[in-house]
Amino acid sequence: MNKRKNKGITIISLTITIILLLIIASITVSIGMNSLKDSKENLKLSELNMVQQAVLENYTKYKTTNNDIYILGNQVSYSDMQTLISEINSKNTTGENITLKVSDYTSGALDISIYYYELSQEDLEKMGISDTDETYIVNFSTGEVINKTLKVTGSGKPLYTHAMDLR
Repeated sequence: MNKRKNKGITIISLTITIILLLIIASITVSIGMNSLKDSKENLKLSELNMVQQAVLENYTKYKTTNNDIYILGNQVSYSDMQTLISEINSKNTTGENITLKVSDYTSGALDISIYYYELSQEDLEKMGISDTDETYIVNFSTGEVINKTLKVTGSGKPLYTHAMDLR
């Protein structure tokens, strides 16, 4: 009778199996981390658009009723805005610098729509936006919204958006 001895798994085949499993696990973790980073970036961009919609809605109410209770926030000086835009452009990796849409930003003017306003958490809640720790600078007439807290996404895209000039 011819009997074969069964020696089982060799150390070499076990080592190769473990190495392959580690490679597959590292690829999976890498893909998961990228997906998490992308989802956080998309969340901030969605929040930016949500703030813009609330700003445009408030501006429409202001123009309809001529009641300035819809213009929320504290005015931001032109020099502070220029500093903020410079900071954003220095971190911007998209290659396109952003510029302010309002060119007639003068103090003492009666047209409320030419100013930029910093919205506090309380202001955002009045506009129906909660669950955010960010601070936003907005212009009601142009629909410009800037995330003052983060300024840019993790990939260097400015957290800035605007609509057409509604004045």
